[in-house]
Amino acid sequence: MKSFTVKTVFLIAFCIILSGITNAQTKVVTLLQGTITDEASGKFVGADFEITDAAGAKTRGKSAPNNGSFQAVLEPGGTYTISLFSFDILRKTETITLPPSEKYSIVTKDYKVQKLRAGMELNALHAFKAGQSNLSQQAIEYFAELKEMMRRNRSLTVIINTYGDEALKPPPPPEPIAEPTPEPVKKGKSKGKKVVPPTPPPPPPAPVEVVPPEPLIDHLAVQRGDAVKLILQDVKNSETRIKIITDAP
Repeated sequence: MKSFTVKTVFLIAFCIILSGITNAQTKVVTLLQGTITDEASGKFVGADFEITDAAGAKTRGKSAPNNGSFQAVLEPGGTYTISLFSFDILRKTETITLPPSEKYSIVTKDYKVQKLRAGMELNALHAFKAGQSNLSQQAIEYFAELKEMMRRNRSLTVIINTYGDEALKPPPPPEPIAEPTPEPVKKGKSKGKKVVPPTPPPPPPAPVEVVPPEPLIDHLAVQRGDAVKLILQDVKNSETRIKIITDAP
């Protein structure tokens, strides 16, 4: 009797485990596919992509350089953030929500990116808090990406402008003092009396040279430029490939 009971329990446990494996193998998925092309020329682009779900899990891959095609297996009904990047394109980030489905489905989504060209603006971001020269976390992540771009593209050179805070600029100089207009001399007939011309007004006081306080914005811009230079110092040939301007108006 005991032997029969043991065999029965073992058989039930085996069926439960087998059932769990079968359910995992038949999980419903959605295939996200499409092509990546250059916005200007329409040519196919080989780029890296990173897809992040609501929980922060990431799916990474690359599109094919010859036809720009990419594929990723995702869960239906989920909302995802997809980022496209490479050493010769501007990063592109979009959000996509897949339709719910109870069976295997395919969603096609094409993307257009901007290839790097001479003179184009790569990015503009608030890299510092007001009055500070410490890089924000967003700026640190961006410069890490820029370093990777410059590592993979040795011909890439950049110009970076750093600015101070608008609120720290010195006040404008005072308005100039207007000179008084002398009254005209009245002409008339004199009857034996000598006409005495009016006394000219005294000369206006010499303008006082107003020396504004030394502008803090210049020092802050320089300090911020130094912070950018420090984080990019390990870029190969950074002294010739990276120009940091801190005196821009």
